[in-house]
This record gives sequence, structure tokens and C-alpha cells, in this order.
Amino acid sequence: MTTRLFLFTGLFLFTGVLASFNNKDSVSLTAKSIQQTMTKVNDELYVCKYEVSNLEYRNFLGYLKAKDASLAEKYKVDTTKWLSELRYCEPMANYYHLHPAYNSYPVVCVSYEAALAYCDWLTEQYNADVKRKFKKVRFFLPSEEQWMAVANGGNKNKMYPWSNYYLRNKAGEFLCNFKHVGDENVSYDTKTKEYTIIPEAKIAGSLSDNAMYTAAVNSFEATTPYGIHNMSGNVAEMVSEKGIAKGGSYNSPGYDVRIQSKMNYTDASPEVGFRVFMKIE
Repeated sequence: MTTRLFLFTGLFLFTGVLASFNNKDSVSLTAKSIQQTMTKVNDELYVCKYEVSNLEYRNFLGYLKAKDASLAEKYKVDTTKWLSELRYCEPMANYYHLHPAYNSYPVVCVSYEAALAYCDWLTEQYNADVKRKFKKVRFFLPSEEQWMAVANGGNKNKMYPWSNYYLRNKAGEFLCNFKHVGDENVSYDTKTKEYTIIPEAKIAGSLSDNAMYTAAVNSFEATTPYGIHNMSGNVAEMVSEKGIAKGGSYNSPGYDVRIQSKMNYTDASPEVGFRVFMKIE
């Protein structure tokens, strides 16, 4: 069953951390709260169950702003990417990264260097907590090979993190956030002898999933064996190889949200975010 945004009398509950809907929407970051979002892959490797959210990334920028404003400026979200890459996205550019309604949605429009800086910051925050579970850890962007090994759960024959072939479950619900292209979207060009997709006809996301673009990071059914959300679809996830993102996005057709698929990017994009992995040092 699809999981959506949970609202409780003006409070937002996210992975065990309670944050009020006000101007000071930062949360207290502790080793314990970080650990609650991680799932174990093996004795040395953990992976976050969720993509990095807008709220988490704002906490990072707030820390940088207090320490070194020039770094906060360097790694800020480039909201103009919503306007340059997608149509009719002025509301997303204005509100997506700031409005508390999007706190739990994946951060996008950030650079590869910014994602690396976030990993370094998270490493520093965890290792500085005297109540941490592990003596020393390192957060990082996975290699493409590491990402795929987690996505397939040890089964290299998997086409998607949940199974092969199908993008819906037995109840007919979509299993990830992707661009649904039906027969009504496909046109055949008799001159070029090629099939093309008519952009004006497409629906990004699913009306039944309430996702026109991204969906909350805890959306859709968690996949076994690690209980991870949205490794396919929602936002493509950066890996350690610069310019490569995995899993496809809300704007990718079904074939391009396969585990083997890769997206190439050259700059910050509204379709690209990231997920942190954690190694026990």
C-alpha cells in the first residue's frame, strides 16, 4: 500500500523526529536520530531508508550559514532549475524548498559537490555525539556498483527493487513515482518511421498517488530485504561517479527506473537528489 505524508494537529512526524510547523523548523540532530533512519546491509555498511529531504538539507545550510556564509551560498539550492528544465514550475521554484508542506520531500536542484559536502557534515555531526552507537562512521555517496547491490537486495536478476517486470502491485497500485506513458501518449511518425512521445499528453506521477512531481521520501512501499523507500523513481540518486544518477525520477518512463538504468546529468537538476550510505570505520 502507498504511504503518504502524515500530518498530526500541525505537527510533522518524520522518522522518529518531531518538528513543528513554524519558521524555526530545524530539528535537533543527534546520532540516535540519524541511526533511526539507517538500515543495515552488512556489519560495515548501512544505507538511509530515505532520500535526503528538504528539511534535512535546510538544517545543513543553516549550520553552514552560521559557520561560513560563503559555504552556504556555494552549496545553496538552485531553484532556477525548476524554471529552466520543466514547464509551468514557478510554484515549485518559489515554495518547494522552503514551505513546510514539502519538508519531507526529497531535496533536488543541488550540485554533486553540495551532496559530498552534506555527507562530510553528517559524518562530523554523528562522530561528535558522545551518545553515538558506533565509534566512528563515514557517510558517503555510493559507487554505482554499491547502489545497485543494495537496490537488488543481493539478487542481480531483479529488474526493479521489488521484483521483475511489474510496476504495479496485485492491488493495481504503482510501486514507485515515475512518468506513466500510455498508448494515448505515443505517436508514430510516418516520415521518420519512429515512435515518439507527445509531452503535452503525459501525466507526471499518478493522480491516485497525489504526486505530480516528487513524492514524500517515505512514500510507496518499502522494498525487501532492507526496507528502503524510492530507490527507483521519485528522484534519481547521485552516486560517487560524478554525472551519473541511478533509479530514475518522477519524470522517467518505466524502462528508465530499472536498477540497471542510469541518468546522466551535468548540473543541479529538479530530477536529481541523493541518498546517503554509511560505513563503519
